[in-house]
Amino acid sequence: MSSKKKEVALQVNISTQELWEEMLSSKGLTVVDVYQGWCGPCKPVVSLFQKMRVEVGPDLLHFASAEADCLDVLERYRGRCEPTFLFYAGGELVAMVRGANAPLLEKTIREQLEAEKKVLAEGRERRVVSGQASRSLPCPTSVLFIPGKLQEMPVCSGEVQGPLGSL
Repeated sequence: MSSKKKEVALQVNISTQELWEEMLSSKGLTVVDVYQGWCGPCKPVVSLFQKMRVEVGPDLLHFASAEADCLDVLERYRGRCEPTFLFYAGGELVAMVRGANAPLLEKTIREQLEAEKKVLAEGRERRVVSGQASRSLPCPTSVLFIPGKLQEMPVCSGEVQGPLGSL
């Protein structure tokens, strides 16, 4: 018989509200790849996630993927053609990255993981995006100008949104 260890999936697929709630209760930092059903999770960042998991370990860093059309809480992310990465700690949204920008994702993971370690070890206050809880994902409403039309749409400005604003 082979003595291979059971391989643990790098990303947990969140497809139900129950799994979403379970993810929110995870200790540490969870990075959620919000994707559209027609394209699937973002493949170019998988090697980065694997590298980070090896460096940090599975105790405080978790990765998940969620199809925007499957969960009501992700409704505002439907119909987008670029991946959105949501960073959760303590059940709250602490940062967001739009697009498959590996250097920015790595920087954000490292910063948010360090902040979460301080929250857990020293009892520091967790900084959340727009001071909102994760159950109602914040995203400012902006006005988008289309020639001949003026339409109000939810648009997240900047590549990263965090407690200090867009970076």
